Amino acid sequence: MKRIWMIAIVLLWSLPGLASAHSHLEDSAPAKDGTVTESPAQIEMTFNTAIEKLSSFKLYNEAGEEIDIGDTSVNGAVLSGPVQETLPNGKYTVKWTIVGEDGHSVKGEYAFAVEAAAQASPSPPAASPEISPEASPQPADNSGEDGTAPADNGEADSASEPDGGPYMTAAIAIGVIIIVAAVILIARNRKR
Repeated sequence: MKRIWMIAIVLLWSLPGLASAHSHLEDSAPAKDGTVTESPAQIEMTFNTAIEKLSSFKLYNEAGEEIDIGDTSVNGAVLSGPVQETLPNGKYTVKWTIVGEDGHSVKGEYAFAVEAAAQASPSPPAASPEISPEASPQPADNSGEDGTAPADNGEADSASEPDGGPYMTAAIAIGVIIIVAAVILIARNRKR
């Protein structure tokens, strides 16, 4: 009987390690909830553990339209892929699906914004000699075209946990331990 309780206690102590074993996003470029001043050439995400080659991601604009990315690649714990087009100013969402070393599939997402400086309009040509000095060209009106992205309202998506998270994993493991202990106790009592 003491042996069963010792096994149960050891298993319970190991649960925090089991619950945190799932892969999660540690770092990204562009950074989560960050703002870049030019369109990124590629998206790169670093996870806390090595990930499998089946891992991938998709990029979406504010309207929910998918942006074309090139072939993604996995190198250890890093998932990356080139952005095939120049991103206009706005907010973008990266939705990723990875397969961790433990074989579990984990999904998540994060957001970033592009806020590139507005490109200067070309200067008007110099006045020709036939134009009178009073008729000088007027600069183009660029009001409202400053190219700034809308302010972040604090509702940026964060990386999501796997379904149920670590608490669900811990609850399942505790349930399994209780069932195994009960079966062993019943089997021992029948032998007596």
